[in-house]
Amino acid sequence: MPEPIYWHWEFDRYCHMLCIGNTNSGKTYTGKLIAARAAKHINTHFANQPANRHMTATICDFKAYDWTFLRGLKNYFEFQDCMVGLNSVYDLLQQRQQGEEVNSFHLLVFDEFASFLNSLPKKEADDAKAKLSTLLMLSRAFNIHTLLIQQRADSDYFAKSRDNFSCVVGMGNLSKEQKGMVFSPFAKEILPITTIGGGYVNCDDVTLTRIQVPRIRNMEALHDDIRKAVS
Repeated sequence: MPEPIYWHWEFDRYCHMLCIGNTNSGKTYTGKLIAARAAKHINTHFANQPANRHMTATICDFKAYDWTFLRGLKNYFEFQDCMVGLNSVYDLLQQRQQGEEVNSFHLLVFDEFASFLNSLPKKEADDAKAKLSTLLMLSRAFNIHTLLIQQRADSDYFAKSRDNFSCVVGMGNLSKEQKGMVFSPFAKEILPITTIGGGYVNCDDVTLTRIQVPRIRNMEALHDDIRKAVS
């Protein structure tokens, strides 16, 4: 059996990530690990730079379940307040377009965007989709990145901007339909997942990588790394 290696999310090349999977597939666990690693390593890299050069993050947690350790922090939003969080990142993009804000690394994590949309009246849901679509299409040049976590990858949720997720993570065993949506060039290469935390990564339909998310030994330390970025 080959030695495990780290798979790196190349933010500059693959600006936005979509993480999908069934309930208990480990997709939110994966998202937390990604957010914490990004915060830790980027902020270590800029340790001697001004504070406004460090990574910041906005967490929209519609379920208000897996990220509640962030309650009370200014860039954490639950339930319907997730629209406030999405608006704040949309406003951040506009500020950077106008040269009013330093282009430091900012990560938007939206957990259960699809469920959030389904809870809204049509007009508000269309507004949320439009704003997310704008972020996906324009924010790369302004160092704003999106990590979306949900069960399905249906294009209806993204106002036809799903292709802007240049990196897609599928956790657990996806349905044939979902494989066809986001892993179609590699459908015959995908084998059944038999381990908790197992999945595949597809980047720009060019590479397919089998992944195994490592067990987090110190969850509180991981939470601290995310807290620093969100506060």
